[in-house]
Formats: sequence, C-alpha cells, structure tokens
Amino acid sequence: MVAPKTTTSLLKEERKARRIRKRKAEIVSAAKSVFLTEEYKDVTMERLARAADISKATLYLYFKTKSDIYHDLLVSDLQLLIDDIVGAEDEALSAPQVLMAKAWKYADFFQSHTEYFSRLSFYYYPGRAERLAEDVAREIERLIVVTLRSIEATIARGTAAGELRSLNPWATAVALWALWEGAAQAAATGRTVRFDLELRKIVEAGMSAMIKGIRKTNRI
Repeated sequence: MVAPKTTTSLLKEERKARRIRKRKAEIVSAAKSVFLTEEYKDVTMERLARAADISKATLYLYFKTKSDIYHDLLVSDLQLLIDDIVGAEDEALSAPQVLMAKAWKYADFFQSHTEYFSRLSFYYYPGRAERLAEDVAREIERLIVVTLRSIEATIARGTAAGELRSLNPWATAVALWALWEGAAQAAATGRTVRFDLELRKIVEAGMSAMIKGIRKTNRI
C-alpha cells in the first residue's frame, strides 16, 4: 500500500511544478521573437536554446520538439482571447449587448496581438508553407470550441429571454465566429487597407447586420 503524501512533500511538488511552469513560460517568451522573425521551417531547437540563453540539453528537459514550443506559444496567446471573450459574459446586459461586447473583445485582441494572425496562427489560414501537427491542431480546435460554446450560451440565453429569434444557437455562434475571423484575416492580409476600412468598422457593420437579423423584433 502506498503511503499518503505528506503536506511537506505536496508543497515541494507544487513548488517544483511552479518552477517548471515559470521556466517553460520564459522559454516560450524567448521563442516568440524567433518565430516572428524567422520562417518556422528554418527554426531549430539550437536556435531556440540560444534565444532562451540556455543549453540545448536544458531545452530538451522542458520541450521535446519545436512543435511543442510553438504549441505552447499558440495556446498561451489563444487563451488570452478565450478569457476575454468568455469574460465578456454579463447577465446584467442583454444578449445582443453581450454579443457585441464579445465581438469587440475579438477585435481588440487582433489589434493588440496582430502578430498572432499575421505570423503565428498559420493553422487558421490557407496558403501557409507548413501546417501544425495534428495533435496541436486538435488542441487549438478544442480551445476555439470553448469560445464558441460561450457565444452559443449567450445566444441561447437571448432566445430564452425573448430577445432573439429561435435559431440554432450553435450554428449562429459559428456564423458569428466566421464573421470575426474573416474580418481578422482581411486585416492581417492587408485587404482592409485596400478597401479603405478598419477592422473595427467591418466588425461593427457585420455585427449590426447580424444582430438586426437575429433579434426577435425583426422577424422575416
């Protein structure tokens, strides 16, 4: 029978886990500048170790491949977006108001993390030279679904409250996400400049049209 762990041993394990998380976060932070300035295919573990000012052997203690580091980088940035959108839920506001607030959170994230869309998230957009590993892609997809479920819940609440028409809340959430992602892709590729529009203007126009269409008072 295995003896239960003592409080002291549990505290030691937690301190060790915190040190590992801190060290990994430092490595990922250093790696970000490398991935932003160099092509993914050209980045090596040796190059990432130099950026973090550690030996390659030490780097391998924390990450087995550059894909693992890239995964943590994408997830940490994406988690910021998820937290912002999920955190915009406010039952004191109407569902249309919350949906607009979530759209602004997406737009704000793009403006403060433009590099995420233009350089880092090649998983999202076609035409990139290299795709993410399948397991990494699945994890990113899982996190996006968390955000979509938050949007879906807002729509369902609005329908139950009589604020929104009776629609498929999941399909409507995906449609809203597609609107935001499409606007971000247009901005990341410079098309908004050619159209003489700002991202927020596109999001505002798209959301206004979408909300007008799904409000219960606007029956077709």
